[in-house]
Amino acid sequence: MNILHIICKYDTVFFVDAVKFNGEIGETRLFGLQEVISKKIPVTISTHGEDIIKVINLAKELYKKPTKVFFFGVNPSNTDYGTELTRELK
Repeated sequence: MNILHIICKYDTVFFVDAVKFNGEIGETRLFGLQEVISKKIPVTISTHGEDIIKVINLAKELYKKPTKVFFFGVNPSNTDYGTELTRELK
């Protein structure tokens, strides 16, 4: 929810995060919002807080922005909790 007041200022928003997909470790891929919505697996516990899709939809409802949303994903080798990159991603 902390980013709601930021993303509603822009027509186009890019998010960058680790995204598990069928690819090589460290491979990158650009996803559109509809692709993320259709393939997203619900998570009950997240270090990100509120579900990003809900925050985006709220911004669109309240402010009519952003109109374009993209997710730039980096395929991780490990999604355990931590603050360091794995050797492969470094």
